[in-house]
Amino acid sequence: MAHRSYAFLTGSLVILAGTCSERIHLVALREGVTLPPSHLLADSAGATVLTWVFDADDCLACVTPAAALRRIVARQRATMRLRLLAVASDSAVVAGFLRQERLRAEVVRLSESRARAVLGPLTRPALLLTRGRTLVKMWVGVKAIEGATAGENPRIVRWVERAAGIPAAKTTERAVPGQDGGIP
Repeated sequence: MAHRSYAFLTGSLVILAGTCSERIHLVALREGVTLPPSHLLADSAGATVLTWVFDADDCLACVTPAAALRRIVARQRATMRLRLLAVASDSAVVAGFLRQERLRAEVVRLSESRARAVLGPLTRPALLLTRGRTLVKMWVGVKAIEGATAGENPRIVRWVERAAGIPAAKTTERAVPGQDGGIP
């Protein structure tokens, strides 16, 4: 028997997590939240995962976070995984984009209805950083993603290192004072 749940909340992103055989859990999607173990964003092994949620149109945009994601994966491949959630996307467009951008990642394709059920009203594109079952940081929308991934020493790298438990003294690049977004 399938369970259905509908929620309308203002000012808060909502996740409906679960499958037809289990109860659906209502979880507010915000930084610091603990996700249910079966949630698509959760990692049962406790790994650090950077997830890019996008539509096919985001693959065709002039500016994408692909280059920054490629650099992050190259630098942090031992401490994190990259996951791509392609929502209602043409498989050929996504495959061509991944080939062209040389992005190696776990790719999960979601229908629009499944994305709504799993991610709630999350604005796309979005980057979500999780450690195990904890949502560490979110960058939602094109401007937020551009700000987090811009430059030679993007802020997102420091967030990934912090989520993976890499001490600041062992990072390969230092934060520029006043530009670290509050990250030590």
